[in-house]
Amino acid sequence: MVRRLLLAVVALALTAGMLVVPGAQRADAASCRIERVVSHGSRGDGVLCVERRLLEIGYIDRSVDTYFGTRTRDAVERLQRNRGLRVTGFVGEQTARSIGIWGPTVPTHRPIEQRRIGTSINGNPIWAFRYGTPGGTRVVAVGQIHGNEPGGAQIAAYLRVQRTPGGIDLWGVDTVNPDGWRAQRRTNVRGVDLNRNFNSGNWVYSGAGTGSYSGPSAASEPETRAMQGFLDSVRPRLMVVWHQVGRHVDDNRSVANYGLLRRYSTVTGYPIRSTPSCTTCGGTLTSYVNRRVSGATAFTVEMPTDFTYRTARTHAMAFLDLAGRA
Repeated sequence: MVRRLLLAVVALALTAGMLVVPGAQRADAASCRIERVVSHGSRGDGVLCVERRLLEIGYIDRSVDTYFGTRTRDAVERLQRNRGLRVTGFVGEQTARSIGIWGPTVPTHRPIEQRRIGTSINGNPIWAFRYGTPGGTRVVAVGQIHGNEPGGAQIAAYLRVQRTPGGIDLWGVDTVNPDGWRAQRRTNVRGVDLNRNFNSGNWVYSGAGTGSYSGPSAASEPETRAMQGFLDSVRPRLMVVWHQVGRHVDDNRSVANYGLLRRYSTVTGYPIRSTPSCTTCGGTLTSYVNRRVSGATAFTVEMPTDFTYRTARTHAMAFLDLAGRA
């Protein structure tokens, strides 16, 4: 039921062009420019600029990249229909002017590193994108680990179009569970809840036959091992993971800096409280970091199902605020 409601809300909002930040429709709100046509099959900075702008004004709700694929074309066609433009599926001068990105080219916000940290059971890559200042405070934003909770991936996507403040070494992982994301299922394809599978020192065998199955042993899943290896190499001072079963900051007392949870609560208005299903459960992603990285603060934020682009922006900015204080 939750999945159907979320998909319905997102589909309706995208169709109506409603997932917007107030004022984002203004031409002067655009953060990049193009000078030539970009279309299906195009690659490069021009595509990145178009996708960033479509994300900013609410026509896509996914990660941006440098390839103009089918989903980008579909988003452009929706935009053109909604604005009374000729529906071509490509972005030429008329369409680019309508969203304020036609003109002399300026640099776009590209990752300084794109790392394939592993592969899912079905062979789908797990990516981490790096922004900001190498050598700065290392922070990690994880959009999704449960495949039927897609909202956090919008937050990760927003962080990829927002300039990272100086002194912050930011890594973003859209999803730890690409197979589950594609199937809109909580677990990976072997029925394992990846957020119960980490070798965090408190893993326990549990939940067989349910959506919270821990797996047969700690780190039994390739997705888990990929994320563990990545975190062992990055060793973040701050990590936030977004889920969707509430509207609160999970009351995690094992963090090094509990003040960061209070700050996140203040900025977003989300209260700090326990998540009945998992505040003390074992083998979680956050417990892996808190137990293995000295001085780290890793915690979960539970998001509502009525997710909007404005929600993504609020939480992305809260994360950047914490990154500057970690």
